[in-house]
Amino acid sequence: MPQFKLKYALLVLLLFCVWNSNGQVNNRNMLDSAYEENNPHVVLKLLSEVHSPDNLPDSLKTVYLLTKGIAFGKLGIEDSALFYLNRCLKISTNRDYHYFIARAGNAKGLVFFHFGRYEEAIQTYQEALIVAENSKFPKEESTILGNMGGVYFQMNDYLSAIKYSTKSLEIAKELSDIENMAYGHLRLAVVYEEIDSLNLSLFHNSNASKYAQTLENYVLLTYIQKTLGNIHKKLGRLDSSLYYHKKALESAKLEGETENIASTTLEIARVYLESNNLEMAEKETQAILHLALENRFPLQSKHAHDILYQIALRKGNFEKALAERNQYILVNDSLNAKETKERIAEMEIKYETAKKEKEIIEANAEIERRERFQTFLYIIIGTILLFSLIAILLLIQRFRLKKALLFQEIDTLRAQINSIFGVGSQKINLTLDQINEGLFKPLSEREFEILNEAISEKTNSEIADTVFVSVNTVKTHLKNIYIKLGVSNRKEALEALLSKS
Repeated sequence: MPQFKLKYALLVLLLFCVWNSNGQVNNRNMLDSAYEENNPHVVLKLLSEVHSPDNLPDSLKTVYLLTKGIAFGKLGIEDSALFYLNRCLKISTNRDYHYFIARAGNAKGLVFFHFGRYEEAIQTYQEALIVAENSKFPKEESTILGNMGGVYFQMNDYLSAIKYSTKSLEIAKELSDIENMAYGHLRLAVVYEEIDSLNLSLFHNSNASKYAQTLENYVLLTYIQKTLGNIHKKLGRLDSSLYYHKKALESAKLEGETENIASTTLEIARVYLESNNLEMAEKETQAILHLALENRFPLQSKHAHDILYQIALRKGNFEKALAERNQYILVNDSLNAKETKERIAEMEIKYETAKKEKEIIEANAEIERRERFQTFLYIIIGTILLFSLIAILLLIQRFRLKKALLFQEIDTLRAQINSIFGVGSQKINLTLDQINEGLFKPLSEREFEILNEAISEKTNSEIADTVFVSVNTVKTHLKNIYIKLGVSNRKEALEALLSKS
């Protein structure tokens, strides 16, 4: 029976270990999938299937927190993104996970960047950059530098934007990192276009386009080719502009994003209009208008009515032009009303977010205050306990010393009494009659016996064992003896015997 129970217990333990091991493997697989996924909705769904995330080892918990923070950042949920990224940074800092410090710092900087908090973004990027540089993570260093260039561009600091974007591109080239090379060239192209260095912008856009094609990143490719089309348009090269806009439309169709298809077709219509090819301009614009109405794209619809208005004016069809202008105004008013509502909603969200952040700061301050008070209280209690212990030890030592001195005095008195009688016994060599002489009330035989034991070094307990009585009986006898001798303790009893001798 005991053997059966032992085998059963071992089997249960083995099953638990297997189950726990499978759980950890499933968690790791789920985290790997979420980490590689770009769609934030899919990421959050995968992470929701991670078993007991709070109980994950720190190495996996940092991946969980980083991935969740990035997903919330992509969805524009600022407070949740910062909450998870800050937790990731705290664990990574405590455990010296330098890679995750750099990654989480970069992600946190992006959140600040997207919400227009540029100064905080720069500070966060600089902190992450120091870690990436010192820990030799060149890919992360390149990414952070590029993002810093993007922030400086938004701050209209074009020299800093060029400086950091160039550094990012140089590192990407050393690593043959095609993705960062594509984005590096694109950032520089955008900056140079903004400061009207169009030839430099064309150079960097062409390189970005080449790398985007290698990556088959059609979203990026669409943007680059549209930018190339716009630059050629600015330079008056309408045929080249039309070529790149059509290439952008091909990429947009491969990407499958309908709104991007509509906006790219809009650019093609504008090039046709500028080259005075009114038939093709109208054909493309009608296609945009149909697409915009079908998919409820009011912005593209507004621009389409504006182009149709200009075409009607050039054709001299003023009735058509007036109708298109009225449609343009109608859609524009609708858009303004929608934008106003969105601004109000955005302000409300910002207010609520600021309110939550203030509450979190206040709660953290209260927790820190309580922790400091508890620490102070523990120090005070510890100090009191320490001094109490020292006081007890001193009292014990004093008691022992006093006891030793008392026994020493007793021994001295005993020696004096015994020397009078010329003996060296541990007991007093006085007879009961000698002791009883002059006593108002004489001692009994039993009391004499206990007195003899008491003036030795024996304790009450030892006396009780010697004379076969209880400790309480010994105490009672001693009390009676002290009364009869007119004393209050053993020392005084010995002194009384000494005086009698």
